[in-house]
Amino acid sequence: MNLNKEQKKVLNALLDKYERSKSYVEGKTPVRRIQLNFYNDGKCDFSEYDIENTDARVIYNDAVIELKKIGLVDYSWMRGQERHLIGKVWLMPERTREIYQFAERVPKADYVDSILLLLMDALDHITAPWAKKCVEQWISTIEKSRTVGAFLPSASKEIEEFLKVMIAASQPCETGVLERVFSTRCLGDSKKFEKLYRGRLIRILKKYSPNEIDAEGLNEEETLSQIGIEKYPEQIAFCGKMKLKLPCGTTDFAPLQSGAYLNVIDLRDGELIVDESVNRVLMIENKANYVDYVLNRRKLNELVVFHGGCYSPAKEKFFMKLKCATPPRVVWYHWSDIDLGGFQMLARLRKNINPAILPYRMDEKELREHYDSTKPITRTYLEKLKSLMKFPELVDCLPCITFMLKHSTKLEQENLID
Repeated sequence: MNLNKEQKKVLNALLDKYERSKSYVEGKTPVRRIQLNFYNDGKCDFSEYDIENTDARVIYNDAVIELKKIGLVDYSWMRGQERHLIGKVWLMPERTREIYQFAERVPKADYVDSILLLLMDALDHITAPWAKKCVEQWISTIEKSRTVGAFLPSASKEIEEFLKVMIAASQPCETGVLERVFSTRCLGDSKKFEKLYRGRLIRILKKYSPNEIDAEGLNEEETLSQIGIEKYPEQIAFCGKMKLKLPCGTTDFAPLQSGAYLNVIDLRDGELIVDESVNRVLMIENKANYVDYVLNRRKLNELVVFHGGCYSPAKEKFFMKLKCATPPRVVWYHWSDIDLGGFQMLARLRKNINPAILPYRMDEKELREHYDSTKPITRTYLEKLKSLMKFPELVDCLPCITFMLKHSTKLEQENLID
């Protein structure tokens, strides 16, 4: 039996209400009626039932009467308005599955189950902890609410495509991949990622930071760079006595007094050779400080590297190769803002690259000497800063962090340029 559009509207309105009910979430037969107020003592939650419009009222009266005849709904007239105004219409719960069929609508429970299957399948192919944590959270939320929330695209096809993006984004990528190449590989279209899924992935990366860094302060390019997705090929800046040995020959960077740039693609097949005279490596977060230090302060036997903040997998590969190329006697330093991000970067370097790396100009002394240049911090920021007290990699930095907490302050690295 085919229903007319008014009958389908009534059924869909009732199904909407059912899918928002506690009974739906719990997967139980409704104990309380799933009902609509057509015109019940002035209450109306079905706007199409317009009592001022005689034609509309009669059409919906007829629609409801016919739906009752086939056993899908029941109804009651408004008191004193029998055969004139319908007061309430309610679902027949034992026929819910059939009602979906009559309404030509996919049951929400079936749709939710299909999405859960997609998520569970994707989870089997995801490798990165941040992505696993994210998808596991989605699964848990959907299982509890029996609803696919706004954290996923609205259409099934787009959910499938976005999960392809998540799977690809979670794979290790030591040399990085250009954004449009990534889009082509995942989606068969060089611009689709940017148009539909880039912003969604960035929001996820900010919430589930891959590198234990507070990602809120990162711009979009820096956020994607954390997982190796780059707008343009990444270049690494450094200055000092170092060579790059490639199958086709060796390049010596030592004569370049203002520093050099190394493309990560060349690094893939190359070997770093650090001169024996080098006794110190200094990594600097911000570009202005790096340039100033290289031009005005770098010592002869010092290798200076532009850190750049939240570094990418490709830059991490460079740091690891550099660590392998320097003997244990070489002292490593890290210099960044005296703030939450700066100490998180130091902790990450100690954890993943060199546990012996020392902070440079990141102490209470610098804060006191440049107190007039410090900036106040918010209560939310202060709570995040407190979390650093628990980092085992930052035990030696606790006096500085304690001072920051006590005075609710931080200091940008650029203020230390004389």
